[in-house]
Amino acid sequence: MLRTRIVSCLLAAGLLLGLGCGCTAQPAEETTQEDVMVICAELRDYRNVMKGVNYYAVRYYPNAQFEMLWLPDPQVDPEGREQLIRQLRTQIMAGKGPDVFLLRGTDSLLNPSDSSEYLFEDLHKAQTAGLFCNLTELLSEADFAALIPALEQYKTNNEPLYLLPLGYLPLTVSYTDQTADTFARVAQSTSPLLDYLPELINAAGQANEDALSGLTRALPLAGGTGDLSETIDRADFVELLRLQKQLMQSGTASQPMISSLKKGLTGGEFLCWTGMPLYDPFLEQASLLAAQNSEPYFAAVPNLEGGVTGMATSYVGVRANSTHLDQARELIQTLLSEHVQTWETNFPNPGYRELSSADQGLPVCKTALAAMLRDRNRYGPSGGFVWGEISDSTIARYEEFQNSVTDITLVDRRFERYLTICAPYFAGTQSEELTLEALQQEFVIYADE
Repeated sequence: MLRTRIVSCLLAAGLLLGLGCGCTAQPAEETTQEDVMVICAELRDYRNVMKGVNYYAVRYYPNAQFEMLWLPDPQVDPEGREQLIRQLRTQIMAGKGPDVFLLRGTDSLLNPSDSSEYLFEDLHKAQTAGLFCNLTELLSEADFAALIPALEQYKTNNEPLYLLPLGYLPLTVSYTDQTADTFARVAQSTSPLLDYLPELINAAGQANEDALSGLTRALPLAGGTGDLSETIDRADFVELLRLQKQLMQSGTASQPMISSLKKGLTGGEFLCWTGMPLYDPFLEQASLLAAQNSEPYFAAVPNLEGGVTGMATSYVGVRANSTHLDQARELIQTLLSEHVQTWETNFPNPGYRELSSADQGLPVCKTALAAMLRDRNRYGPSGGFVWGEISDSTIARYEEFQNSVTDITLVDRRFERYLTICAPYFAGTQSEELTLEALQQEFVIYADE
């Protein structure tokens, strides 16, 4: 395990390029000689983390003194990772440890085969235990005003927020202007989930029902308005569970790639794809469809209340008793900025932007999606794709979609336990009654202990 120490003597140019000049490797147990902010990162895509951290170091040079503490890659050093996690948990429970945490979110959804341990297995308990600083108080009104409404409302309502998402994924139905009007009308409905989903299944028709199976895995998260335990404890949860079983048995359609989208356009297939709107193809479709004189349309699947719930892909949190709150604030402001959330790269053209939020979630900066799409118009075709100019109306739909999210839900290792408990029910080998009883025991009774 490497602990990279970055101090004020680093050259700004070296940091901007991501070079290691001035960095030293230290063992995890070595005591820091200077009192500097420690940033602990457990995210899968460290490149995106380093973009924001490096920019922070350059922007606040020479006062940005900090250490980076990376959790080892579970595929490279699983034992080292587990050992470090145990050490960190001991420190955290003693009120010590890192000052800033960059934590994983939707890995349970995006990488179901990843069984590596999380630093915090239960984020709900970690928050209620008082481990994190209230970011509503740490950040200003201007900071929150730049975020999507689901996060901005925390400041407006003066609600505590202990883990701030850096990216999110709403459950989405996407289609083109060639899709039947009946299906499009139902897809855009804002009816609560238990009314919306049966109507959507009916509009798709039995022959195309498997195209909706991309919605299946995340239904309990996207359907709720708060923590998973709160959703399971709702009186109408049993109906959601039945819908999840129905879709689980209809197929295993995965998120399509650009090649399959192009094939669908030219082959006259049912042009609907569902699931979580990752960077590819959710954003690529705007350029690709424009080149074929077709318009992309998309709708966020409503939750049980008729709003839209985003599932956090990653979080930033600050230790409650950290002595580096001012530095932590500056780091978070940098990570939330449009400049970092739509990072400028040299590929495929200078100035072209790509999403930099972890695990390719949509950015929480409310202007980020539109900024990136306008850049695509500015720099034109590249990367092997035939792109057409993205219309202003399409960009406006992306902005409206991004700002339609009303709630944000936590995603952690508990969701894997949910799927494990429900697997026999989905397979038809366990009764509904026993499944509900097991879920209550695990998530509601356990959550209150």
